This record gives sequence, structure tokens and C-alpha cells, in this order.
Amino acid sequence: MRTLVHAIPPAIYLACSWCWVIGMLLPVMLVRDFGVWGWVAFAVPNVIGAAAVGWYARGRTGRKILERHEHAVRWFTWWTVAFHVFVLGAIGMPGWIAGFLVLAGWAALRRHVFLLSGMVAVFSMIAAYGMSRQECWAMPALSGARPTSDVVFAAAPLAFGFLLCPALDVTFLRTATRHARVSRWSFGIGFGVFFLALITMSGLYSMWFAREDMLLLGNTGDRPGWDAEGYLLTHFLFAQGVFTIGAHVLQGRDPQRPLPSGLLLLMVAGGFLAWGVIRLIHFAVESGDIDVFWLAYRLFLSAYALPFPAYVFICMIPWRWNASPRRRLVVCAGATLVASPFLAIGYFGDVYALLPFGVVIPIAAPFLAGARPLLRRTNTEPRA
Repeated sequence: MRTLVHAIPPAIYLACSWCWVIGMLLPVMLVRDFGVWGWVAFAVPNVIGAAAVGWYARGRTGRKILERHEHAVRWFTWWTVAFHVFVLGAIGMPGWIAGFLVLAGWAALRRHVFLLSGMVAVFSMIAAYGMSRQECWAMPALSGARPTSDVVFAAAPLAFGFLLCPALDVTFLRTATRHARVSRWSFGIGFGVFFLALITMSGLYSMWFAREDMLLLGNTGDRPGWDAEGYLLTHFLFAQGVFTIGAHVLQGRDPQRPLPSGLLLLMVAGGFLAWGVIRLIHFAVESGDIDVFWLAYRLFLSAYALPFPAYVFICMIPWRWNASPRRRLVVCAGATLVASPFLAIGYFGDVYALLPFGVVIPIAAPFLAGARPLLRRTNTEPRA
């Protein structure tokens, strides 16, 4: 019982830190295109991949990952921060407020990370209750706008990304390292219970979101029912998004060196920049141009479908392969370049049958380069 009690605070923190703008908005696209099966293809590898970090990255193993793959973890962290700054600006809040919230979230997280994550979780429950009262929840349909068979092709990059990307998440690695004794419990409960509840909520409001044609979050004029439901949804997105930014900024810095003040100023400037870009996007959409927001969203998202998981698979998994880190990186870059056209044409050209090829190529690359499909024995015992 004591182990369970100690596992709950990190579990809530993990669930909130992983509830990105991906988990809050990607189900909207998937439910619209594939119905409930799109949500299943999103949720199953997401929960399994995130929870698994608590098993394989405990204690000393997590510290080794942070040391050996520092640059990859850092790129993953700042790409995630940029992604969230972009989406928070797209929701429509002015850039200076977004920048202030980023700084406030970072400062609050320094000493009260578990308390703040609990507050975010409580706010999420309040938003969930409010949205249910406003009747913007609905069970996803069994089918969507696209043929149901296409979800099989779309599931390949979803599984590849969600199963492997958690290995680069700095909040996961540091939590698994610092709480090694309860790591399995924390990750299991955090993603099997709390996080699953959050993404279930995103699946339930996806039908309302698609029905109201909320393709661009900041363009809210003349939409029936937006006042109540949209208010709750945007504040839910902001609470989760700002917490995620703060968590990654805090955990991504080197504890031996203070966070440069210029970096914080850059984040505030990023809020202003996102706001200005979104104003231009609004103008383009209102002028009858393409849906620029979702195009940019997918471009950000593509990094989690190919380069990041390819790096984990080729450069981090301990295959029996006498290859230097530099050679592994070259193989990873080559596989990413070869696979990119399949994912690009598949996603942006709506040729979903090509998507699995974009996954098979990076999976086959290390073996074609001489790796053997046998793992080296590693010590994963946690240390206090």
C-alpha cells in the first residue's frame, strides 16, 4: 500500500506531462477520418509505449540514456516546446499572454511540480464535467469520412511513433530515474488510468469538434455553441499545454548549469511570433486558401512519426551491431530520407497504402547495414 501511495503523485505528473496537443487534437482528425477505430489506433500504442518506459528506463538505465543520447533528447524537448507554443498561439490567445503563462508555468514547476500537476488534473476533470453538461460529448461513430480499411495503413506510423518516441521524453526519463523503486507502478497507473482517461475525453469531444467544423481553433466567429463549449475546450488545452511546456523546460535543462535567461526571452518571443503567424493563417483561411493550421500541425507531427522513432530504433536499441554511434546516425539519416516520401505522399496526398513503407524502411535499415536481431544483455536493475 505504501508503494502505491508513493506512486500516485509521479503517475499524475506523467499523465499530465504526456497529454500534449497531440493527445488533445490528433484524435479529432482520426475520429473524423476513421471513426472509433482511429481513436483505438491512436490510444493503444500510445498507452503501451509510454507505460513501458517505467520498465526499461529505471534507475541506472535511464541515466545512461540521458548521458549517451543527450543531443537527441534535447532536440526532442525543444521540438515539443515549439510545437506547443505554435498550437497555443493558434488557439487565439495573444502571444504576450502565452509567453507569460509559459514563464509562470516554468517558475511554478521548479518547486511544486507534483502539486501543480494535481491542480492541472483537477482542472481537466472540471472541464470534462462542464463539457459533458454542455452536451459536446458523443461516442465516435464506427466509421468516418475515409474507408475503414485505411485505418490499418495509418496505424503503422502511429504505432511506430507512439511505441518509440517516449524513450526520448526527458520528463519520463528523469521520473524513471528518480523514482526507480515505484517506476513500474507510477508509469502503469499514470498511463493505464489517468492518461487513458484524458485521451478518452479527447475522443468523446472529437465528434462535437468535427461537427462544429472547428478546423482552426482561433477562428471562432459565428459558430453556434462555441461560447460555452469552446471556452472550456480552449482553457483545457491551455492548462495541459502550458504544463507540458513548463515540464519540458524544467526537466530539459542541465541541473549543473542555470537555464540561460536568453532562452526564456526566446520562448516569450516565440509566443509573439506564433500569434502573428496565426493572424496570417486566419487571413489565408478566410480568403479561401487551404487549411493552413492543420497543414502546419501535420508538419510538426511528422517528426514524431519518422525521424524521432527512427533514431530510437536504429541508434538507441542495443542491437548486436559493431557500428559506431556516427555510423548508426548516418544509417538513421539515410533511412529517414528514403522513407520520407512515402509518409509525405501517404499523409498529404491521401495515398494511405504507402504509409507502411515509411515504417518498414527504418525498421529494416539497421539489419541491412549489418545488425543482428538479437539484443545485448543490459542491466536494468534500479538503484536508489
